[in-house]
Amino acid sequence: MKEKNCKVIQDLLPSYIDKLTSDETNKYIEEHLSNCVDCSNVLNNMQEELNSNVPKIERREVDYLKKFNIRLKLFKSILMIIVILIVLFMGNLTRKIYIIRQYDKANTQNYSMITNFYAKIIEENAIVEIWRKDDIALSKVISTNGRIEWTYWGEDSTWTICNEISSNYKEAVKFPKGLPIPTVQNSLIQPLNIWGIISFAFNSKITTENVNGEECYRIHLDELFEEYVTKKDFLMVKNINGSSNQMIHYKFDIVTDEDLKMPDLTGYTVKEAD
Repeated sequence: MKEKNCKVIQDLLPSYIDKLTSDETNKYIEEHLSNCVDCSNVLNNMQEELNSNVPKIERREVDYLKKFNIRLKLFKSILMIIVILIVLFMGNLTRKIYIIRQYDKANTQNYSMITNFYAKIIEENAIVEIWRKDDIALSKVISTNGRIEWTYWGEDSTWTICNEISSNYKEAVKFPKGLPIPTVQNSLIQPLNIWGIISFAFNSKITTENVNGEECYRIHLDELFEEYVTKKDFLMVKNINGSSNQMIHYKFDIVTDEDLKMPDLTGYTVKEAD
């Protein structure tokens, strides 16, 4: 009979330890334990085993939390780096869009309206001077090989005048009026809509550089194309297009009628274009 009672009590002990048994059952178990050394030992063993497992469970939970926190911190760091890179990229793109838009506006609205200016363009193999007042203009190109060439935009015709100093060859050709008259800037950046500006900004690189003491934006599209424009008024002062390298100097509202005289054609062979 005692063995049967012990079996029943030992079956109840796990629930007793977890405090799942009723008060009446607890009283029955405790009365039995007070008179049964075997069942008391079984209870003590159960409790010791349970207590020895708690630290292991806690350690596993702590290890898991540590690993989780490490992964969470790593994820946050990566996410922060990504956010910073996106912010920097968008900030730089916005800056480039603003610069390209202002330069485009300066070309299409501001400088295209100027009709009185002097320009001096220094190239590797030539010096170009341009005078313009209203619809009359004159350009002079002096090449290092001894060639001088004028283009004259008159009221009713356009002339190209060439003087080969080394061979003393002189020729002047008259064209009907219609050749494009010089403007302040001849940028390779053509008028752009908003999507064209965004695309150009996305594919270009814009840095800051000093040109002849003037703070400028260096607009770099590829190895063959660069334009330098002043920060102050977006005026182009340097242009690189392939092997051509130009330094440009402008003066405004100084050109007079005296500057726009037709070159003397004495000694020139004069032709009219077909």
